[in-house]
Amino acid sequence: MKTLAMPALLLAAVACTPAQVETPDSTIDQAQLERYRRAVPKKQHLSAALPESAAGAGALVGDPAQYPAMAVPHVVGVNTMIGNILDTVEAVVALPPTLYNSETKEFLWGPFDNDDSPLAGDKALVYIKEQTEGEDFQFVFAFARLMGDDVASAVPVIWGGVNPTPDVEDQGNGVLLLDFEASRAFAEANGADTAAEARGRFAAGYARGPNDDGSDSMVTMVVGSFRGFNGEGGSETIDVDHLWGNVEGADGNTIDFMNLAVEGNVLHDSEAAETLDLQLVFWNRGIGRGEALLTGGDAGANIGEGTECWDAAVEQQYYQVTVTDELGAETVLETEGDAATGCPAPFDQSLADLGIPTLADVDGGILEALQNAAENGMGG
Repeated sequence: MKTLAMPALLLAAVACTPAQVETPDSTIDQAQLERYRRAVPKKQHLSAALPESAAGAGALVGDPAQYPAMAVPHVVGVNTMIGNILDTVEAVVALPPTLYNSETKEFLWGPFDNDDSPLAGDKALVYIKEQTEGEDFQFVFAFARLMGDDVASAVPVIWGGVNPTPDVEDQGNGVLLLDFEASRAFAEANGADTAAEARGRFAAGYARGPNDDGSDSMVTMVVGSFRGFNGEGGSETIDVDHLWGNVEGADGNTIDFMNLAVEGNVLHDSEAAETLDLQLVFWNRGIGRGEALLTGGDAGANIGEGTECWDAAVEQQYYQVTVTDELGAETVLETEGDAATGCPAPFDQSLADLGIPTLADVDGGILEALQNAAENGMGG
């Protein structure tokens, strides 16, 4: 599975050096400013939890189960991108703003120098704007690139829309768009060599709040789409949809789940693209079960299915791969371990029987909107 490198867009974000403002503007309503600052989502609410055995090193150690080992590099790549971006935006808006426009209800920070850019005069700014009632999002924010200090020419390369839950610090819903194409087009238009820069876009929608089942648990859900993505210097593009989230019980137990749908050259037998659907669930970031489905491309009319269970150290306890041909005949290609002992309850049941969410459960309109944003950008 293709892993994610750190694109130039993100390097530009973390390289900006905001000028320190020593004395806050006394005319700015500080309570209002804090309300705007809350519009920047917390990175932990858009990041997938890693298994406990991978949390420190960012990778599984020893001889890990296959499906978690396949998923962790993707998770680490996405978490790193989101984390670096939101850390930078939070650091910027923690400073006193450059100005507040009372007509547009907008705070602005910058422009700041982009120290690592090869372009002379390359700068960046951040804004947070409160929208009028009836819009999809109460707040929108952006990290934008511009040449010089002409704010009107700024090109958003990171954009978010947010509905914070009133008076609750870590709940709400929103979207986030990372537009590598817009960053690349900005650099190209201003004479930079962009041959090695990343391509594509990533769009994510997220929500966090109390479980609607009447329990005291808290639920986080994130749906994301990459379209036409390749890492910096890469040549192979890939499309990925993912769903991940968790349920935090009042008793301290946590269920983490993820579903990755990858369109790409998975088998590498030829140039054909397969579809790999990978679903995993972890209990308290350890013991769990994974299921995989491979179709299309070099698989032809065959359908490949896999099941894997692992222990608290994410070491494989059971693994089986089967292939079903076009006539419905099933062949077991490989089996490791015993399902009766390797998949203890509740993971002796399929993930569908356990009711674990998948991309198929996401509202079609929401997923289509995210895929469209990842394909075409903000104006798509």
